[in-house]
Parts: sequence; C-alpha cells; structure tokens
Amino acid sequence: MRDEIAAREDAAVNAWRLGHVLFEVDAAAGVQADEASLTARPTSYLKGLAQRVYEAGKPDCTTWDRYRKDMTRYDLMDLQHDAWDAIEAGDAASGSIMLTRCLSSALDVLYESRGWWGVKPKRRLQDLKENALLVDLPFTTEKQKNESNSSSLKPTTRNDATQALQLSRRIARNDLELEQRFRSLQSLVALVVTPIGGEMTEWTTEWETI
Repeated sequence: MRDEIAAREDAAVNAWRLGHVLFEVDAAAGVQADEASLTARPTSYLKGLAQRVYEAGKPDCTTWDRYRKDMTRYDLMDLQHDAWDAIEAGDAASGSIMLTRCLSSALDVLYESRGWWGVKPKRRLQDLKENALLVDLPFTTEKQKNESNSSSLKPTTRNDATQALQLSRRIARNDLELEQRFRSLQSLVALVVTPIGGEMTEWTTEWETI
C-alpha cells in the first residue's frame, strides 16, 4: 500500500488521505508520516503519507517522454475515429457507446496530462465544476509561452476544466443528434491533446495496395 501511495495512484492516495482512523494504539500521537510511525502506528502513517503526497502534487505531461505522449494521443484519437465510424454507419447504439467510452478516456487523459488528482467517474463533472485546484498548465502552446512575460508564472485559470465540463455535458446529452455530440467530442479531444502534441494530422497516410 505504501508503494501505491508513493506511486501517486489516485485511488490509494484519495482513500487514505480522506479515510478516518477508527482505532489505533497510541492514536493520541496523531497522524504522522515519519518512518518511526510505520511500525508503531501503520494506519496513521499511511494516512499522513497520503496527505503529504497529495499536497506535493502529481507530475503533468511536461514530464512525459515522446513515446508516452504519442501513444496517448494515438489511443484517444483512435477511439474518436471508431466512434465516428459507428455513427457514419448508422449504428446508433454502437455510436452512443463509443461516444461514452471516448468521453471517459478523454477525461482520464485530461486529468493525467494536467497533473490533476483523479476522482471517481460519478464525481467528475462536479469536480470539474467546483475543484479550484484544477488549474491550467503554465503554457499550452509555444505561442502562449512566448507571449508571457515570465516563464515562472504559475497558472490560476481553470479554462480547461470549464471547457471540459461544458463539452462533457453536451456529449452526454441523449436529446442531441449523434453528429452534434460527436462534434463536441472532437472539441474535447482537441482540447485534451493540445499540450501533448495536438491531433494526429501528421500521422495521416494514404492507403496503399500491398
């Protein structure tokens, strides 16, 4: 469990930092993350470790290597293409399923790439709306970086979270045509992949006879 927390796994960190210690010997010592507490008060130790890891934050996509960025882009945009294939073929049920699956994957990538702590899927829309910690990356594009007066400025805007919330709600609306929901999905995916290289236009190739 300590390794899972140290690896910044969302479920482990959130479970331990938000959980309550119901009973532990020498509980009066409080929650501490020092090594001396590991044996004496293991539950309190893990809770303290989770709190410390959470406060330290998660790495964002600026730490990813090129392979991880490209594979993340490919996987997400491949799902998007599959959704359109089903819609274009007139398979409404499969199209709706693929829209939902791609939406979920896009939000996974959004949280991971921005270094946001994940939450349960049922709480995502609420989190996007209310969590003040879901701030934008310092620079989404080179143009934004060049226009900034200081490369050390920390972001305070929540544009990505706000846009993702609006687009997610449109994608999930069953009263809209599939084509309309898909256009919102395209916008969401484009938003998500912007800091990891953008959409896959450079990978478009013509089919060849073998």
